[in-house]
Amino acid sequence: MPSKKILTDKEQKSFLNNDWKTHRIVTFTYPEPPIHRKGTLLDRFVVYDGEYAEVVYWNLIDLIKFEHDRKENWLRITYYRYLKKKIVRTKKGKITNRRWIFAGQTSFSDPISKFEELFVKTIKEKEWIRPLFKSIIKQCNKELE
Repeated sequence: MPSKKILTDKEQKSFLNNDWKTHRIVTFTYPEPPIHRKGTLLDRFVVYDGEYAEVVYWNLIDLIKFEHDRKENWLRITYYRYLKKKIVRTKKGKITNRRWIFAGQTSFSDPISKFEELFVKTIKEKEWIRPLFKSIIKQCNKELE
């Protein structure tokens, strides 16, 4: 059986940004203590990260509205891997033909105010992060005005 065509970078980005992805239900389960979260993916930003012989990486920032937090939207910073090879063997030895692997199991997800708190405190206390934020502000000045 012939394998499916490998998607181009443009097709991969389109897949990750596709409308069927937004406004769908997302769930989280935190292991300790067991906490289950259910929400809606409101929007997504996708950017190409890099490519290797067998895999392409895509970074994402998702905007999520969780049912338990009606006051504030959350951000999830995560990534997807797109496998160029169709056949993959899992850790348990099972063979799968999945090309897209969601890496959200170890993503950073919090209310937007927590991201703000983290960045503000880091900038105040750690000099090494300041050039990054100065560069971001400089590059985005027109959009922020």
